[in-house]
Amino acid sequence: MNPDPEPTPGQGPTLAGCPVFPADHVWNTPVDHLPVHPNSEA
Repeated sequence: MNPDPEPTPGQGPTLAGCPVFPADHVWNTPVDHLPVHPNSEA
């Protein structure tokens, strides 16, 4: 049994079956393709 199933479209992430944030919350925005800050390595 998987306590944290993959979210369905339109559904935000869950933790132990409880929603963490709504699906449209800004903290659910993917950032993996955003540019890296120039001082990131510092």
